[in-house]
Amino acid sequence: MKCAHHPAHDAVGVCADCGLALCPDCRASDERLLCGRCLVQHNQRVIRHFSLRLAGSLALFFTALSLVINAQLGVLEKLAICLMAAFFPFGWSALSKVFSPGDQYPFGLMRWVALASHAGASAALGWVVGPFQLYKGVREILKARRANVSVQQP
Repeated sequence: MKCAHHPAHDAVGVCADCGLALCPDCRASDERLLCGRCLVQHNQRVIRHFSLRLAGSLALFFTALSLVINAQLGVLEKLAICLMAAFFPFGWSALSKVFSPGDQYPFGLMRWVALASHAGASAALGWVVGPFQLYKGVREILKARRANVSVQQP
C-alpha cells in the first residue's frame, strides 16, 4: 500500500479517523495513527471539551461568589464556599463512576435522600479531585495547542 500524499513511499498504516494511507512523514501523531488534519480536529475537540469544563467551573465559582458576597462570613469562609461550588462537578463526576446517584430506588423519598447524600459527598470529594482536574484541563489544552502548532508548521 502506498501513501495517499506520497505515492512513491510505502504506507505504514491508515489514519484511524479518515482511513487515508500514511507514510512515516505524513503520520502526525505518535499515540494513534492519525493524519495531520484528523489530529488537528481531534485536538480542537479536546480543547473545546476542557475549555467548557474550566469555564463551567469558573461560572460556578462566580455564581457562588455573587450569592455569598454580602453574607456575614469571613473571607476564608466565602472563598471555601466558592471553591466548593467550583469543584462540585468534578466531585460529582468522580463519585458517579463508583456510586449511582439514586436511580434504582422504588420510593421517591429514598431517591431524594440518595441524591442529597451524593451531592454532599460530591462537594467533599471535589476538594480532592477538583484541583487536579483543573491542572489536567489546563495541561491538556496546552498540549493540544502545541501539537496543532507543530502539525500546521512544515
